Amino acid sequence: MTEGPLVSILMPVHNDAAFLDECIQSTINQEYSNWEYCIVDDGSTDSSSLKLEKWSRIDKRIHYISSGHQGIVPSLNAAAKLANGSIIARMDADDAMRPNRLLEQVSFLSKNSEVGLIGSCFQYFSNTKSESIPKWILHHEDWSNRLLSSDDIHQALFAESPIAHPTFCMRKEIFEKLGGYHDSSWAEDYDFLHRARIQGVILGKVASTLVDKRFNHECISNYEPRYRQATNMEAKVYFGNMKQIFNGRDLWVVGSGGSAKSLLSTLQKFEIPVEGIIDNKIHRGTPRKLMGNSVSGISNPENEKSWEKFKSKRLLLAIGGEKGQQLVNQFKSWGWKQPKDFVKLV
Repeated sequence: MTEGPLVSILMPVHNDAAFLDECIQSTINQEYSNWEYCIVDDGSTDSSSLKLEKWSRIDKRIHYISSGHQGIVPSLNAAAKLANGSIIARMDADDAMRPNRLLEQVSFLSKNSEVGLIGSCFQYFSNTKSESIPKWILHHEDWSNRLLSSDDIHQALFAESPIAHPTFCMRKEIFEKLGGYHDSSWAEDYDFLHRARIQGVILGKVASTLVDKRFNHECISNYEPRYRQATNMEAKVYFGNMKQIFNGRDLWVVGSGGSAKSLLSTLQKFEIPVEGIIDNKIHRGTPRKLMGNSVSGISNPENEKSWEKFKSKRLLLAIGGEKGQQLVNQFKSWGWKQPKDFVKLV
């Protein structure tokens, strides 16, 4: 399909030569052909630049520039300066698009004029057949792929990034309105989504799996500090302050594990007081403390009456995985609302 707006695909490359052919070929195979690649080779020391040169000769829609190593955010913003399209999409050099990716996302934006930025469902795959994908990675995939409506995406934003970065597709005016990517101390895509919501941008998602996302131990998210849990917890509290979710009610943290400790530490850093902590287990005898805060147990936590005394509070959920989601579903079944009554932060 050649009709339709030009899509500019932003892609930073750093030592991705092993994956570039597969990635670019998956883009050339798109059913939607009105696209251009805007690529920045971010100081690669492998054969990435040679491969990009080869592909730019093969297909004139592929544009690239080379720079010294500067990092993902400057590279993305440099790539955006090459963009001529009215739609901006993202891609990671070690991933692959399914043939209908651009067609479905352009169609979604065309049919939903109120939506400014969308993603899609995705599926992880590993480099080798012998390399298994960790369960927590697969849980995140399942969690993200269940968030399809704008309301669900917006409510999940304080738990984790609800749209996978290489599935981003947005109107160019949104990118320009937000001033591109910001080089903050936390993940650039998570920062972008929060700033978009603060500016009133409606987020959406195509309910199809359109990107195959590589699980790679050498991926940037496995070693850069900006992608660590503690750093992203700071982003959640920072943007939570801007959205005033910590105001108006006394705060109780639900959970007492590592995520709760990370949340409590960050709340202390931002000087946000907590009234107490609720554990999902009953503690008999002397009430224990966690980081100076008393821990209260809940008897029969499946019963709404057990939570009655906390109904006028705002609960900050720091329990991840299936247990955390079960608690969210439980609260919703009682008519509790996010963020008025509770906020899931992991």
